[in-house]
Amino acid sequence: MSARSQVDFAEVISEDLIRQVNLSRLYPYEISSELHTSGQFRFDDSLGPQIVLDRYLRRAEHARYVYLHEVAHQIAMEYGMHDAPHGVAHNCYFGVLLLTMLKRADSAHYFQIYDIQDGAPSFDSPGKSEVVRSEKELISRFKFVCEVSEEFARGPWMIEEIAALLYRSYVIEEWKAKTRTFYDFCNVKAPKIQRWGVIAFPGLFLALLVMSIGIRIFR
Repeated sequence: MSARSQVDFAEVISEDLIRQVNLSRLYPYEISSELHTSGQFRFDDSLGPQIVLDRYLRRAEHARYVYLHEVAHQIAMEYGMHDAPHGVAHNCYFGVLLLTMLKRADSAHYFQIYDIQDGAPSFDSPGKSEVVRSEKELISRFKFVCEVSEEFARGPWMIEEIAALLYRSYVIEEWKAKTRTFYDFCNVKAPKIQRWGVIAFPGLFLALLVMSIGIRIFR
C-alpha cells in the first residue's frame, strides 16, 4: 500500500464489519489512485462486478461508508433493483439497503439525500439520471427509507435476504401499478366477453341442432 494512503482498508473492511452489517460475504474491492470520486461500482461483461475505492480516503468511517455504498449498488443490481420502475440507481430500495447497513455499523449519520436523489433517466447523458429537486418527493423517499430500514436493521436478515424481500414486496408491486390500467381493462372486459359467450354459444349450438333436425325431417 502506498505511503500516501490515509486508511488501512484491510482493517476497515474486515470480517468484523461483514458480521456487523450481516452480509453473506466480503465483497471484493480494488484500490485505485486514479479515481475522481471516493468510490465507484462498475460492471464489465468480461470481469463482472467491480467495487473500486479511492486510495487516498482519509477517514476510516468515511471509507466504510463508501465501501457499503458500493456494496449496496452491487446487491441492488444482482437482485433487480437497478431495473426497478424508477430505472435509476439511487432509488428508495438502494437507500433501504444502504441505510440498513449503516445503522448496523453505527454510521447512519453518513447517509445522504444524494443516496436517494436519482430521478428519471437522462436522455442527454445515457447511463445517468436527472436529480430529484422536489422537496415533497425527497421527504416521501426519505421517510420510506428510514421506516423500512429501521425494521430491517433490527431484524435477523442478511442484507441479501433483505434485497430479495424488497424485490418481492415492492419492486414487483410497482411494476404491477405501472401496468394497472392494462390489468383493469382486462379485468373489466373479460367478464363481459365470458357472459356473452355463455349466452351466445349455447344458443348458436341449439339453433344449429334444430336446423340439422329440420333438414333431416324434410328430406
